[in-house]
Amino acid sequence: LTVIRRSLQMKSAGSGPLYDLLNYGMQIAITEHDNFVRTKISKKSGLIRGNLLSKRVDFSGRAVITPGPDLKVNEVGVPMKIAVSIFEPFLIHVLLHTNYIKRDELESEIRAFTGLDLSVDSIRRVIRSIKSGDKIPDRLYQIFSEATELAMKDRVVICKRDPDLHALSIRGFYPKLVHGDTIQICTLQTGGFNADFDGDAMAIYHPLTD
Repeated sequence: LTVIRRSLQMKSAGSGPLYDLLNYGMQIAITEHDNFVRTKISKKSGLIRGNLLSKRVDFSGRAVITPGPDLKVNEVGVPMKIAVSIFEPFLIHVLLHTNYIKRDELESEIRAFTGLDLSVDSIRRVIRSIKSGDKIPDRLYQIFSEATELAMKDRVVICKRDPDLHALSIRGFYPKLVHGDTIQICTLQTGGFNADFDGDAMAIYHPLTD
């Protein structure tokens, strides 16, 4: 604001070639400031659409739904890409602070894939690769798959299908890790969600409180 106020004062003082020459640096500063403000408030990640109108929610995912004939009525099939995202802190805890996973094998696989020692940062790098669909060594993928199953054990996720017109549009399920890129639901659950399998999408949330 001080820059803009000073510019207006100088502009009211006079104009012409001499003014343009003396005020060249001020004009560049105002232009850069204007571009900076535009980048901060524009697009989805900007101030208005990203923070005021809507926010991205941590520990959540969204995908197309497909039938899961092997699932129980109270289960939902969560693909690996979404599971490592919504259970990330619990997955890191299982890998670093429990004895369920062979630590020596995990360290060697992560060092071969990332070139880093076993740490939170190296585990998060593998998680980002899984979410991006990058090629990962089979044994490392298997280790992370087993750890993810342990991390989601006895936990509950919330599934919501828009438009949520009544109470049955939002329900809780026990997550089950499945292959593929889609969320799988039991075929007996389609009535309450008013869902069919022609491309409908569903959101899934992992609540962290009781």
